[in-house]
Amino acid sequence: AAVIVSTTPTPTPAMPAIDPIVEALRLSDDGIGAAVFTGAPEGVITYLSSFVGRPTGDTGWVDPFEISACSGSELRIVSWGSLQLTFGDVSKVLQGRRHFFSFTYGQYSYDGMAAAQIDATPGGLLTVEGVGLGTPLTEVESRYPGLTINPADDFVPPNFVVNDNFRGFVAGLADDSPVVQLIGGPNCAYPT
Repeated sequence: AAVIVSTTPTPTPAMPAIDPIVEALRLSDDGIGAAVFTGAPEGVITYLSSFVGRPTGDTGWVDPFEISACSGSELRIVSWGSLQLTFGDVSKVLQGRRHFFSFTYGQYSYDGMAAAQIDATPGGLLTVEGVGLGTPLTEVESRYPGLTINPADDFVPPNFVVNDNFRGFVAGLADDSPVVQLIGGPNCAYPT
């Protein structure tokens, strides 16, 4: 009798699929994915929209002092849930033409004592180092050696500063306190 030997390999547990949106839209101190600070507004908006759909909010071009403390003669904030991109004609990265210069990801509430996440959409975005909303403070410290951690005050929760172009807020100072907001670029649109 003939013996049939299978040459099909034994199945192994599948590696989890990486969400293409999460992979493409890595947050950094240079921008979001291929959308770098100094990028032309319409190109950046089209790029983000190709991954996360149409914006959920858009101020249009307005006088900066109507909505912020930013410099320049015009400012625009475009959002996709809690991901907000700021565009203007003057920033520390470029002057003289409209450009992308800042983002915030995550919205939180703060009562002077504790911070709580209130919006984390679009979900799952991460920094190049793997930090996202909900990442415990101890992991943030291990992935960004040398960061500065600042305690809360009456107006803002505890926060960390990686460099002049990247920082975030956490719910508290315990090791397991989660990240509630990440900020890239200058944060003049929402002064803290």
